Amino acid sequence: MRGISILTVLFLLAACTDKPALQPTSSGRPYEVWVVATAETQARSIKATLATAAAGLPQEEPCFDSRFCLSSRFNAAGKLARNLIVVDTDPTLYSKVSITYERNTYATPQMLIHVQAPDRQALDTAFAQGSRYGKELLRLLNRHELTIRSNFLKRQHNPQAEQLVRDMFNIGMQIPADMQSSKRGKGFLWLSDNGTDGMQNICIFDAADIDSVLKANIPGEEDGMYMQTVAPSIIHEGGILRGLWQMEGDAMGGPFVARRVADPSGNRHLTVLAFVYAPGTTKRNRMRQLEAVLYTINNKQS
Repeated sequence: MRGISILTVLFLLAACTDKPALQPTSSGRPYEVWVVATAETQARSIKATLATAAAGLPQEEPCFDSRFCLSSRFNAAGKLARNLIVVDTDPTLYSKVSITYERNTYATPQMLIHVQAPDRQALDTAFAQGSRYGKELLRLLNRHELTIRSNFLKRQHNPQAEQLVRDMFNIGMQIPADMQSSKRGKGFLWLSDNGTDGMQNICIFDAADIDSVLKANIPGEEDGMYMQTVAPSIIHEGGILRGLWQMEGDAMGGPFVARRVADPSGNRHLTVLAFVYAPGTTKRNRMRQLEAVLYTINNKQS
């Protein structure tokens, strides 16, 4: 491993100070990253990391969409991107690979990540498939996108649905403004946007057995049809559960993500499950929008 006998990652946490009021708003699509380097070959391993398949989806989609920009063409417009990775290789300056990041440098909201290495071979080794460098890079970008979505939910949310959640389960969470439809059952609440090109849904219930609750509360169009999770697809990631669901007896299906939380009394554990039904379309961004909702859950009594 020439040039990187010891791989270390340096994370510099930028000070959380407010930027000037006239700072421009960042541009670009959600989960899009601009990679800046002196040559596209220098960005090869970084772009491959961004193209890693996102977990818990029915079809392969990249974790992030990437666009490349030559350092010589990196201008004021490029600096407005919401996610930026600037790659710099120089054996006279760097003896090992490092990652540093800062927020809201040129625009708001923005994540700017600097990747520095002695040479391209060091980069390729550090960002080999499944490496801790790659995992940390994706974690930083994911956390930034979740923060952007959470801040959006603070401005665009559904107070009526949120009050219904508090009344039924004694927890607070931010519900997307377009989730106007609801179905109530015993210890069960289903919220949906009833989207025509793809439905986003959130279910809350006070039972641990997900499949029995889904079978009882989300039937299909005909008798014997009901929603179930697909056991082999389920992935545990800390406190998050993700995988696929299907309609038993029908061809419907899609991805889901769930989180278990205790209610303020500590006497019961709630399941908050979000799922998408969007046949024939990509689902990554829809699912990550819903995942952001799970991180707004507040189970502390006021």
